[in-house]
Amino acid sequence: MDSLVKAKISVSENRISEETQRELLGSLCNVTSLELIHFEAEVMLNDNSEFPIFHNLRTLDLHSCFLNEYELTGKLEALASFLQNAPCLEKLSLHYCMFYSFPDSEWEIERKNITLPHHDGKILRCQKLKLIEVIYDYDHDHQLIELVWSLGRSLPDANIKLNKIVP
Repeated sequence: MDSLVKAKISVSENRISEETQRELLGSLCNVTSLELIHFEAEVMLNDNSEFPIFHNLRTLDLHSCFLNEYELTGKLEALASFLQNAPCLEKLSLHYCMFYSFPDSEWEIERKNITLPHHDGKILRCQKLKLIEVIYDYDHDHQLIELVWSLGRSLPDANIKLNKIVP
């Protein structure tokens, strides 16, 4: 797959192991555009030297990714781990990522407080990243604000664009 330029991968829940997902990502290290659907944070963690470097990747679209039970900071660490291996990335799109969202319902209770985590001074280096697009439908628990706050603090040179999709 060395000459593949654009790739789209959709995984079903619990159908493909994390190891297989990592191997699949490794085989796509030359793509310029990558769309991943239903990937989990663990797959993106660069905890060994075998994780690929995506030298040519310019556009990364994540759809319904990182919806596991980890806290937002853990999910952002996984995303940062991936981004550090994509030095030429220019656009990152997060479509319904990081948290589940639901329409108004009787059983839903909105949080009254927003927790904006203190930044530890570590700024993620993704020098060519110009745009982060966050596409969402609902944000009743203010999770979107926390996500944008964290991304803005970690990637201060990138523009963040919010797009609310009306169902």
